[in-house]
Amino acid sequence: MKAREIAGGLELVIVKGLPKEEDFKSLGTLASILAQKHKSSSFADA
Repeated sequence: MKAREIAGGLELVIVKGLPKEEDFKSLGTLASILAQKHKSSSFADA
């Protein structure tokens, strides 16, 4: 897995081959951050 920070404080997650437990945790973290950003934006009202 490769991870690096991208715009907005998000962490890019790249997985090659079979995902490991660490990969799933990184994806879960990314999903949580995206959900928080979605809720705090005007998109949640649409």
